[in-house]
Amino acid sequence: KKKKEEEANATPAVTRLKKRMSATEQPSVIMEGDSAENSEDDSDDGEAAKAAEASKAAEEAKKEEEARIAAEKKAAEDKAAAEAKAKAEAAVKAKAEEEAEIASREKAAQEKAAQEKAAQEKAAQEKAAQEKATQEKAAQEKAAKEVKAAANADEAAKAAAAAEADIPPLPPTIATDASRSTYKYDELVQMKAKRSYPEGVDAAKLEMYLTDDDFQKVFA
Repeated sequence: KKKKEEEANATPAVTRLKKRMSATEQPSVIMEGDSAENSEDDSDDGEAAKAAEASKAAEEAKKEEEARIAAEKKAAEDKAAAEAKAKAEAAVKAKAEEEAEIASREKAAQEKAAQEKAAQEKAAQEKAAQEKATQEKAAQEKAAKEVKAAANADEAAKAAAAAEADIPPLPPTIATDASRSTYKYDELVQMKAKRSYPEGVDAAKLEMYLTDDDFQKVFA
């Protein structure tokens, strides 16, 4: 502002020279005074230029300082943003690893449970198969016994029928004597074959009527 005021108030050297020549002063004096004024004007112009340069340098320094501060601020913000991003990524990674670990443990537990269940089912199937085999074997043995018993019964019936054809009639003393309490084995066989028993003889318990000697022979 001071520089502008000085420039506005400044009078060109030629104009001042003309004014002085028109005055009553001598030209030599005027020239001398004009030279002094010119020297003062040049000094003022130099100082103004230096001031302008200083102002410009100060402005440039201020701008550089502001640019430096802005750059440092941006660098700090970028660093903070990078650290925040890295921290967030690390947190996400840690969470993902934790979830993966949990999933892995759950999968292992499920596989173990499945293996245990499969083993239990296999054991149950083997046990059922073994029991079934045992039952089938028992049923076969029972059937074989029944078949054998039936065969024996058939053979016994055939033998009894054959014997009945060859057995002579019971002596009258056997059929009518109710005073006897024991009989020989052959006599009881004849009674059973003829289905004719003395009075007082129980056909379902013929062994009770054997003599002692025949009982020992038959059931020894």
